[in-house]
Amino acid sequence: MNPMDEEDPWKCMQPYDVRRFGEVILDRKEQERWCRAVLLGGLPFMWRKAEVARNLIYDKLELREGDKVLIIGECIEPCGFVDDMRARIGPKGEVHLIDITDEARDNYLAKKARPGRSARDLAVDLHARDSRYHFRLRRLPAGCAAY
Repeated sequence: MNPMDEEDPWKCMQPYDVRRFGEVILDRKEQERWCRAVLLGGLPFMWRKAEVARNLIYDKLELREGDKVLIIGECIEPCGFVDDMRARIGPKGEVHLIDITDEARDNYLAKKARPGRSARDLAVDLHARDSRYHFRLRRLPAGCAAY
């Protein structure tokens, strides 16, 4: 079999890679740990590079000058969502955040499904506590939601 036909990139490690990084590079637990680290740390990197996708999202949100925006998600500020949305809604607009990074990462690392409360539930609860908050639902990719 051609090594490039492998489904698992770790099986393509070459002897010179092992010499450079050490035998630890062949340890499945270490591979999983580093894959998770890259995946989690890669969210801000990915979203900052995905300007076209971000602008498409913002266009779908139909943000207007003076809007009040609730953002629920992971790595909201490092990914650039807050600054981008503030630029679109201007100084009269408001941005409210519910950052679920720690909860989401804890669940991911524990290999648990996300808890039963959805972004919609959080927005409904916020509206119930204070009727000034009313949101139009708009879903974003990667588990983010804006109202």
